[in-house]
Amino acid sequence: MKRAFLILIALAVVALLIYRFIERRSVEATRTIALIQAEEGYPVEVEPAITGNFSMTRKFTGTVIGEKEAIVVSSLPEYISSISVREGQYVEKDAVICELSRDNPNAGYAQAKLAYDNIQKEFERIKKLHDEGAVSQQVLDGIRLQLDITAENLSTIEKLLYVQAPISGKITELQAEQGLYAAPGFPLAKIISTGKPRVQIKIPAADRALIKSGSACKISTDGASIKGKVERVSYSANPDGRTFSAWIDFAEKTDEFLFSPGLLVDVKINVLDVKDVTLISPNALIRDGEKWNTYKIEDNKAKLKSIEIGGQNSDLVWVKSGIEQGAKVVVSGANLLHDGALVRIITRTER
Repeated sequence: MKRAFLILIALAVVALLIYRFIERRSVEATRTIALIQAEEGYPVEVEPAITGNFSMTRKFTGTVIGEKEAIVVSSLPEYISSISVREGQYVEKDAVICELSRDNPNAGYAQAKLAYDNIQKEFERIKKLHDEGAVSQQVLDGIRLQLDITAENLSTIEKLLYVQAPISGKITELQAEQGLYAAPGFPLAKIISTGKPRVQIKIPAADRALIKSGSACKISTDGASIKGKVERVSYSANPDGRTFSAWIDFAEKTDEFLFSPGLLVDVKINVLDVKDVTLISPNALIRDGEKWNTYKIEDNKAKLKSIEIGGQNSDLVWVKSGIEQGAKVVVSGANLLHDGALVRIITRTER
C-alpha cells in the first residue's frame, strides 16, 4: 500500500515537470517570434502610390415618369353611365373619358337644362319683339344676360358629367367601369404624356451635395442601358425629411417598352471626375475617428502618415495630401505595426 502511494507521488511529480517544460518551450517560442519580428521586421505587403484619373459614382433606384402626368377624378357623387376610351389609347386634351349619369337630381343637370331651354325661348320671343320695336334695348340686354348665366351654369354641370382629359397623352390606367359609383375624388384614369420621359429618384441627404444638375449618368433596366443627365435636384427635402428628389433626362432615344412610365430602373450618376491625381489602394487606409492615416515605408520602417482624401471608390482612393506619387504604402499587415516599426516587405507568394 505504501509502495503504491509512493509510485503515485512520483508519477505526479514527473507529470508536473513535463507540463512546466512544455509551457516554458511554448513561451520561449512565442518570445522568439516576437523577437524575430522586432529584429528582422514585421512582414508587410506594399503597393506604390500612383498618378492617374479618378472617378466616383453613386447608384440609385428610380421610376420612369412621363413628361406630364394627370390623374382624372370624379367631381360628383354619381354612377358612370358610359366609357369613351380604353386603356393604352392616346387621347387629346379635353377628350371625354367617361360620362356620369344625368338622372341623379344631386347633379342638377335636369334643372339647369330646363332653365336654359326656358330662357332660350324667352330670349327668342323678346328679340323678335325688339326687332319689331315693341321692347327696348335694355329689356333685350337683360334677357340676354339671363341666357348667358343659365348657359354657363349648364356648361359647368356638363363638364362635370362629361369627364374630360386634362392633358394629351396615353391612358395608362383606367379604373372607370360602366355602372360603377364614383364618389368625389375617385380616380377614374391616369394619363401620361407621350413626350419626353424622364426618371425620378430619391437622394439621401448625405449625398445631396454630390448630385448636381448636368451630371452625366447611366440609366439601366433588364437588358438595356442608356445615357442620361441630371436635369435638376430639389432644394427642399421630401416629406420624409431624409431624402431629396432629382429628375433625370434621357440623353438618347428610348425604347417605349423598355423604359415605359412606371418601370423601376437603376441610375448610376458620375459625381466626381478628376485627372492626374495621387491614388492608393483602399487597403492602405487606416481610420482614426474622422481622419485617415496610412503607413508609408521609409528606410525599411513604417511611418504613420496623416492623409487627406478627396474620394473613394471600390478600387482606388484619391489622396489630396500626405502621400506623394511613388511612395510605398502598406496594404497588408498594418494591424501589427506601430509608428517607426521595422518592416520586411514580402510578396503574396512568400506568405
